[in-house]
Amino acid sequence: MAITATARSAIEEGLKIQRLDYFSFPVRDLEVAQTFYCSVLGGSPSSTLPSRDGADSLTVNLFPGDVRLRLVQQDTGQVRPDDMNPHYAFHVDNPTRYDALIHRLRAWGIPVVGPMTGLQIPAPATGTPAHVQVYFDDPDGNHMEAGCHVYPFFPGMHMKPFDGLPYDPWPLQYSWREWRRTYCVDEKRELQDGAEAGFRLDCLNHYTLPVRDLARAGQFYANVLGGEPIPTFSEIYRMEQGIPLTPGHLAYLRLCDGLDRIVVGRQTGGWPPPDVHHPLQAYVVPGVELDHWMRHFASWGVPSQLTWAQVDDQESEGRETVALHFRDPDGNNLALTSTDYRGHSVPQQSLDGFALSYRADAWPPPA
Repeated sequence: MAITATARSAIEEGLKIQRLDYFSFPVRDLEVAQTFYCSVLGGSPSSTLPSRDGADSLTVNLFPGDVRLRLVQQDTGQVRPDDMNPHYAFHVDNPTRYDALIHRLRAWGIPVVGPMTGLQIPAPATGTPAHVQVYFDDPDGNHMEAGCHVYPFFPGMHMKPFDGLPYDPWPLQYSWREWRRTYCVDEKRELQDGAEAGFRLDCLNHYTLPVRDLARAGQFYANVLGGEPIPTFSEIYRMEQGIPLTPGHLAYLRLCDGLDRIVVGRQTGGWPPPDVHHPLQAYVVPGVELDHWMRHFASWGVPSQLTWAQVDDQESEGRETVALHFRDPDGNNLALTSTDYRGHSVPQQSLDGFALSYRADAWPPPA
Protein backbone atom coordinates (compact mmCIF):
# COMPACT_ATOMS: atom_id res chain seq x y z
CA MET A 1 0.00 0.00 0.00
CA ALA A 2 1.48 3.35 -1.05
CA ILE A 3 1.55 6.41 1.14
CA THR A 4 -1.53 8.42 0.29
CA ALA A 5 -1.37 11.94 -1.08
CA THR A 6 -2.79 13.20 2.21
CA ALA A 7 -0.08 11.58 4.38
CA ARG A 8 1.15 14.24 6.77
CA SER A 9 3.02 14.09 10.05
CA ALA A 10 1.08 13.65 13.28
CA ILE A 11 2.07 17.19 14.28
CA GLU A 12 0.67 18.57 11.01
CA GLU A 13 -2.53 16.59 11.66
CA GLY A 14 -2.81 18.09 15.13
CA LEU A 15 -2.51 14.65 16.75
CA LYS A 16 -0.76 14.37 20.10
CA ILE A 17 -0.27 11.38 22.40
CA GLN A 18 -1.22 12.43 25.94
CA ARG A 19 0.71 10.02 28.16
CA LEU A 20 1.88 6.46 28.60
CA ASP A 21 -1.02 4.33 29.85
CA TYR A 22 0.65 1.00 30.60
CA PHE A 23 3.44 -1.26 29.41
CA SER A 24 3.46 -5.05 29.44
CA PHE A 25 6.07 -7.77 29.95
CA PRO A 26 5.84 -11.43 28.95
CA VAL A 27 6.35 -13.78 31.92
CA ARG A 28 6.25 -17.55 32.40
CA ASP A 29 4.42 -17.65 35.74
CA LEU A 30 2.39 -14.90 37.40
CA GLU A 31 3.27 -16.00 40.95
CA VAL A 32 6.99 -15.77 40.24
CA ALA A 33 6.55 -12.43 38.48
CA GLN A 34 4.47 -11.06 41.36
CA THR A 35 7.20 -12.05 43.83
CA PHE A 36 9.77 -10.11 41.81
CA TYR A 37 7.76 -6.98 41.00
CA CYS A 38 5.97 -6.71 44.35
CA SER A 39 8.23 -8.32 46.97
CA VAL A 40 11.52 -7.18 45.41
CA LEU A 41 10.61 -3.90 43.66
CA GLY A 42 7.79 -2.83 45.97
CA GLY A 43 4.89 -2.83 43.52
CA SER A 44 1.30 -3.52 44.54
CA PRO A 45 -0.97 -5.82 42.50
CA SER A 46 -4.22 -4.21 41.40
CA SER A 47 -6.00 -6.86 39.32
CA THR A 48 -5.71 -10.27 37.69
CA LEU A 49 -7.52 -10.72 34.38
CA PRO A 50 -7.41 -12.99 31.35
CA SER A 51 -5.69 -11.30 28.43
CA ARG A 52 -7.29 -11.08 24.98
CA ASP A 53 -5.48 -14.24 23.83
CA GLY A 54 -6.76 -16.19 26.87
CA ALA A 55 -3.60 -16.00 29.00
CA ASP A 56 -3.75 -14.69 32.55
CA SER A 57 -2.38 -11.24 33.29
CA LEU A 58 -1.55 -9.31 36.45
CA THR A 59 -1.56 -5.53 36.66
CA VAL A 60 0.95 -3.97 39.07
CA ASN A 61 1.25 -0.40 40.30
CA LEU A 62 5.03 -0.13 40.37
CA PHE A 63 5.46 3.58 41.14
CA PRO A 64 3.25 6.62 41.83
CA GLY A 65 1.25 7.97 38.91
CA ASP A 66 -1.07 6.70 36.22
CA VAL A 67 1.29 4.30 34.42
CA ARG A 68 0.71 0.62 35.13
CA LEU A 69 2.74 -2.52 34.46
CA ARG A 70 0.86 -5.48 33.01
CA LEU A 71 2.46 -8.91 33.40
CA VAL A 72 1.10 -11.36 30.85
CA GLN A 73 1.66 -15.10 31.00
CA GLN A 74 3.21 -15.93 27.65
CA ASP A 75 5.15 -19.12 26.91
CA THR A 76 7.08 -17.72 23.95
CA GLY A 77 8.50 -14.36 22.97
CA GLN A 78 10.91 -13.78 25.87
CA VAL A 79 13.90 -11.52 25.23
CA ARG A 80 17.04 -13.31 24.04
CA PRO A 81 19.82 -13.30 26.66
CA ASP A 82 22.29 -11.21 24.63
CA ASP A 83 19.82 -8.60 23.35
CA MET A 84 20.22 -5.12 24.80
CA ASN A 85 16.70 -4.03 23.89
CA PRO A 86 13.99 -3.62 24.86
CA HIS A 87 14.90 -2.50 28.36
CA TYR A 88 13.03 -0.30 30.81
CA ALA A 89 14.69 2.35 32.96
CA PHE A 90 13.23 3.37 36.31
CA HIS A 91 14.33 6.22 38.56
CA VAL A 92 15.04 6.59 42.27
CA ASP A 93 15.60 10.19 43.36
CA ASN A 94 17.39 9.57 46.67
CA PRO A 95 20.89 7.98 46.99
CA THR A 96 20.02 6.23 50.26
CA ARG A 97 16.94 4.63 48.73
CA TYR A 98 19.00 3.81 45.63
CA ASP A 99 21.50 1.91 47.79
CA ALA A 100 18.54 0.14 49.40
CA LEU A 101 17.32 -0.95 45.95
CA ILE A 102 20.74 -2.36 45.02
CA HIS A 103 20.99 -4.16 48.37
CA ARG A 104 17.46 -5.54 47.95
CA LEU A 105 18.20 -6.89 44.47
CA ARG A 106 21.37 -8.65 45.62
CA ALA A 107 19.66 -10.04 48.73
CA TRP A 108 17.05 -11.64 46.47
CA GLY A 109 19.72 -13.25 44.29
CA ILE A 110 19.42 -10.82 41.36
CA PRO A 111 22.75 -10.14 39.58
CA VAL A 112 23.43 -6.39 39.32
CA VAL A 113 25.92 -4.50 37.12
CA GLY A 114 26.84 -1.01 38.34
CA PRO A 115 26.60 1.67 39.56
CA MET A 116 28.19 3.15 36.45
CA THR A 117 28.20 6.68 35.12
CA GLY A 118 28.56 8.39 31.77
CA LEU A 119 30.98 10.94 33.22
CA GLN A 120 34.22 11.22 31.28
CA ILE A 121 37.79 10.90 32.54
CA PRO A 122 39.30 12.66 34.49
CA ALA A 123 37.20 11.49 37.40
CA PRO A 124 35.43 14.12 39.52
CA ALA A 125 36.09 14.56 43.23
CA THR A 126 34.73 11.91 45.58
CA GLY A 127 31.16 12.74 46.58
CA THR A 128 30.37 14.77 43.45
CA PRO A 129 26.69 14.15 42.48
CA ALA A 130 26.64 11.97 39.38
CA HIS A 131 23.98 10.43 37.15
CA VAL A 132 24.42 6.66 37.58
CA GLN A 133 22.71 3.49 36.41
CA VAL A 134 22.53 -0.13 37.51
CA TYR A 135 21.33 -2.90 35.23
CA PHE A 136 19.49 -6.11 36.13
CA ASP A 137 16.97 -8.61 34.73
CA ASP A 138 13.70 -9.96 36.04
CA PRO A 139 13.47 -13.79 36.33
CA ASP A 140 12.04 -14.01 32.79
CA GLY A 141 14.96 -12.10 31.27
CA ASN A 142 13.22 -8.75 30.76
CA HIS A 143 15.98 -6.13 30.91
CA MET A 144 15.80 -3.41 33.58
CA GLU A 145 17.75 -0.29 34.48
CA ALA A 146 17.50 1.90 37.56
CA GLY A 147 19.04 5.36 37.66
CA CYS A 148 19.75 8.09 40.18
CA HIS A 149 20.70 11.64 39.13
CA VAL A 150 22.45 12.67 42.37
CA TYR A 151 24.43 9.62 43.45
CA PRO A 152 27.81 10.53 45.07
CA PHE A 153 30.77 9.58 42.89
CA PHE A 154 33.25 7.18 44.50
CA PRO A 155 36.75 6.06 43.44
CA GLY A 156 36.60 3.03 41.19
CA MET A 157 33.10 3.73 39.85
CA HIS A 158 32.88 2.51 36.27
CA MET A 159 32.85 5.46 33.87
CA LYS A 160 31.26 4.16 30.71
CA PRO A 161 32.11 5.63 27.29
CA PHE A 162 29.26 7.39 25.52
CA ASP A 163 29.82 5.53 22.25
CA GLY A 164 30.10 2.01 23.66
CA LEU A 165 27.48 -0.45 24.79
CA PRO A 166 26.44 0.22 28.39
CA TYR A 167 27.06 -3.25 29.78
CA ASP A 168 27.65 -6.92 29.02
CA PRO A 169 24.24 -8.62 29.34
CA TRP A 170 25.56 -12.11 30.06
CA PRO A 171 26.50 -11.53 33.75
CA LEU A 172 22.86 -10.52 34.35
CA GLN A 173 21.53 -13.99 33.48
CA TYR A 174 20.23 -16.38 36.13
CA SER A 175 18.04 -19.46 36.17
CA TRP A 176 14.29 -18.83 36.27
CA ARG A 177 13.65 -22.31 37.70
CA GLU A 178 16.31 -22.00 40.40
CA TRP A 179 15.07 -18.54 41.42
CA ARG A 180 11.49 -19.83 41.58
CA ARG A 181 12.54 -22.80 43.72
CA THR A 182 14.62 -20.67 46.10
CA TYR A 183 12.40 -17.62 46.52
CA CYS A 184 8.87 -18.68 45.59
CA VAL A 185 8.46 -22.38 46.41
CA ASP A 186 10.77 -23.56 49.18
CA GLU A 187 10.79 -20.17 50.96
CA LYS A 188 14.30 -20.77 52.22
CA ARG A 189 15.11 -17.09 52.69
CA GLU A 190 13.50 -14.73 55.19
CA LEU A 191 13.58 -11.45 53.30
CA GLN A 192 11.83 -8.15 53.85
CA ASP A 193 8.93 -7.75 51.45
CA GLY A 194 9.30 -4.55 49.42
CA ALA A 195 5.57 -3.91 49.18
CA GLU A 196 5.07 -4.34 52.94
CA ALA A 197 8.09 -2.12 53.67
CA GLY A 198 6.64 0.68 51.54
CA PHE A 199 9.58 0.65 49.11
CA ARG A 200 8.65 2.25 45.76
CA LEU A 201 10.39 3.25 42.60
CA ASP A 202 9.76 6.89 41.73
CA CYS A 203 8.93 6.76 38.02
CA LEU A 204 9.64 5.25 34.62
CA ASN A 205 12.42 7.34 33.12
CA HIS A 206 12.62 5.83 29.64
CA TYR A 207 12.42 2.62 27.69
CA THR A 208 14.35 1.32 24.69
CA LEU A 209 13.15 -0.49 21.58
CA PRO A 210 15.20 -2.54 19.10
CA VAL A 211 15.21 -1.32 15.49
CA ARG A 212 17.04 -2.25 12.33
CA ASP A 213 17.60 1.25 10.95
CA LEU A 214 17.73 4.47 12.98
CA ALA A 215 16.66 6.76 10.12
CA ARG A 216 13.58 4.68 9.35
CA ALA A 217 12.68 4.40 13.05
CA GLY A 218 13.13 8.14 13.44
CA GLN A 219 10.74 8.78 10.56
CA PHE A 220 8.13 6.46 12.06
CA TYR A 221 8.21 7.84 15.59
CA ALA A 222 8.43 11.47 14.46
CA ASN A 223 6.02 11.54 11.50
CA VAL A 224 3.57 8.78 12.39
CA LEU A 225 3.46 9.25 16.19
CA GLY A 226 4.49 12.89 16.54
CA GLY A 227 7.65 12.30 18.57
CA GLU A 228 10.24 15.06 18.99
CA PRO A 229 13.85 14.05 18.26
CA ILE A 230 16.21 15.10 21.05
CA PRO A 231 20.02 14.88 21.30
CA THR A 232 21.59 11.77 22.79
CA PHE A 233 24.04 12.08 25.69
CA SER A 234 26.85 11.38 23.22
CA GLU A 235 25.71 14.17 20.90
CA ILE A 236 25.38 16.64 23.79
CA TYR A 237 28.89 15.80 25.02
CA ARG A 238 30.40 16.10 21.54
CA MET A 239 28.66 19.42 20.90
CA GLU A 240 29.90 20.77 24.24
CA GLN A 241 33.46 19.65 23.47
CA GLY A 242 33.39 20.80 19.84
CA ILE A 243 33.88 17.24 18.60
CA PRO A 244 32.37 16.40 15.18
CA LEU A 245 29.25 14.26 15.40
CA THR A 246 29.47 10.69 14.15
CA PRO A 247 26.65 8.20 13.47
CA GLY A 248 25.64 6.45 16.70
CA HIS A 249 23.70 3.32 17.61
CA LEU A 250 20.93 5.13 19.53
CA ALA A 251 18.32 7.80 18.83
CA TYR A 252 16.26 9.65 21.46
CA LEU A 253 12.71 10.91 21.06
CA ARG A 254 10.24 12.61 23.39
CA LEU A 255 6.81 11.17 22.71
CA CYS A 256 4.49 12.35 25.50
CA ASP A 257 4.32 14.06 28.87
CA GLY A 258 5.46 12.15 31.94
CA LEU A 259 8.07 10.08 30.07
CA ASP A 260 11.55 11.54 29.71
CA ARG A 261 12.29 9.82 26.42
CA ILE A 262 12.10 6.67 24.39
CA VAL A 263 15.31 5.29 22.96
CA VAL A 264 15.52 3.32 19.73
CA GLY A 265 18.66 1.24 19.47
CA ARG A 266 20.09 -0.45 16.40
CA GLN A 267 20.08 -4.21 16.92
CA THR A 268 20.63 -7.15 14.56
CA GLY A 269 17.94 -9.45 16.00
CA GLY A 270 15.46 -10.05 18.77
CA TRP A 271 12.24 -9.17 16.98
CA PRO A 272 8.94 -10.47 18.39
CA PRO A 273 7.18 -13.10 16.23
CA PRO A 274 4.01 -11.86 14.46
CA ASP A 275 1.68 -13.75 16.83
CA VAL A 276 3.35 -12.55 20.06
CA HIS A 277 1.63 -9.52 21.60
CA HIS A 278 4.01 -8.63 24.46
CA PRO A 279 5.99 -6.60 25.37
CA LEU A 280 3.69 -3.71 24.50
CA GLN A 281 3.54 0.03 25.19
CA ALA A 282 0.08 1.64 25.32
CA TYR A 283 -0.55 5.40 25.19
CA VAL A 284 -3.63 7.47 26.04
CA VAL A 285 -5.39 9.61 23.42
CA PRO A 286 -8.82 11.31 23.48
CA GLY A 287 -11.60 9.12 22.12
CA VAL A 288 -12.71 11.87 19.75
CA GLU A 289 -9.34 11.60 17.95
CA LEU A 290 -9.20 7.82 17.62
CA ASP A 291 -10.85 7.64 14.17
CA HIS A 292 -8.45 10.38 13.03
CA TRP A 293 -5.52 8.25 14.24
CA MET A 294 -6.83 5.25 12.25
CA ARG A 295 -6.99 7.32 9.04
CA HIS A 296 -3.55 8.76 9.81
CA PHE A 297 -2.01 5.29 10.22
CA ALA A 298 -3.62 4.13 6.97
CA SER A 299 -2.18 7.13 5.11
CA TRP A 300 1.31 5.97 6.19
CA GLY A 301 0.73 2.31 5.33
CA VAL A 302 0.57 1.17 8.96
CA PRO A 303 -2.09 -1.52 9.64
CA SER A 304 -4.11 -1.13 12.83
CA GLN A 305 -6.87 -2.99 14.66
CA LEU A 306 -9.38 -1.57 17.14
CA THR A 307 -10.36 -3.90 19.99
CA TRP A 308 -12.01 -3.74 23.37
CA ALA A 309 -9.37 -3.18 26.04
CA GLN A 310 -9.25 -4.84 29.43
CA VAL A 311 -10.80 -2.77 32.21
CA ASP A 312 -8.60 -3.37 35.24
CA ASP A 313 -9.34 -0.44 37.49
CA GLN A 314 -12.50 0.74 39.17
CA GLU A 315 -12.26 4.22 37.71
CA SER A 316 -12.89 2.79 34.22
CA GLU A 317 -16.10 1.00 35.15
CA GLY A 318 -19.04 1.99 32.98
CA ARG A 319 -16.85 3.52 30.27
CA GLU A 320 -16.01 2.08 26.87
CA THR A 321 -12.29 1.34 27.00
CA VAL A 322 -10.80 0.51 23.61
CA ALA A 323 -7.30 -0.01 22.26
CA LEU A 324 -6.03 0.70 18.76
CA HIS A 325 -3.21 -1.80 18.20
CA PHE A 326 -0.42 -1.31 15.66
CA ARG A 327 3.30 -1.95 15.22
CA ASP A 328 6.35 -0.01 14.21
CA PRO A 329 8.26 -1.24 11.12
CA ASP A 330 10.45 -3.48 13.31
CA GLY A 331 7.48 -5.31 14.84
CA ASN A 332 7.45 -3.63 18.26
CA ASN A 333 3.92 -3.79 19.71
CA LEU A 334 2.19 -0.44 20.37
CA ALA A 335 -1.35 0.69 21.16
CA LEU A 336 -3.42 3.83 21.66
CA THR A 337 -6.07 3.54 24.38
CA SER A 338 -9.15 5.62 25.12
CA THR A 339 -11.84 5.46 27.79
CA ASP A 340 -14.31 7.77 26.03
CA TYR A 341 -14.49 6.45 22.48
CA ARG A 342 -17.87 6.95 20.80
CA GLY A 343 -17.06 5.96 17.24
CA HIS A 344 -18.27 3.05 15.15
CA SER A 345 -19.04 -0.32 16.76
CA VAL A 346 -15.98 -2.16 18.06
CA PRO A 347 -16.06 -5.85 17.05
CA GLN A 348 -15.69 -8.52 19.71
CA GLN A 349 -12.69 -10.26 18.17
CA SER A 350 -9.23 -11.42 19.11
CA LEU A 351 -6.18 -9.38 18.21
CA ASP A 352 -4.66 -10.67 14.94
CA GLY A 353 -0.92 -10.13 15.07
CA PHE A 354 -0.39 -11.28 11.49
CA ALA A 355 -2.77 -8.61 10.19
CA LEU A 356 -0.66 -5.95 11.95
CA SER A 357 2.65 -7.10 10.46
CA TYR A 358 4.39 -5.43 7.53
CA ARG A 359 7.90 -5.53 6.08
CA ALA A 360 10.45 -3.21 7.60
CA ASP A 361 12.46 -3.06 4.36
CA ALA A 362 9.36 -1.92 2.44
CA TRP A 363 8.39 0.92 4.79
CA PRO A 364 7.60 3.66 4.17
CA PRO A 365 5.83 2.58 1.00
CA PRO A 366 6.41 4.83 -2.04
CA ALA A 367 4.21 7.89 -2.34
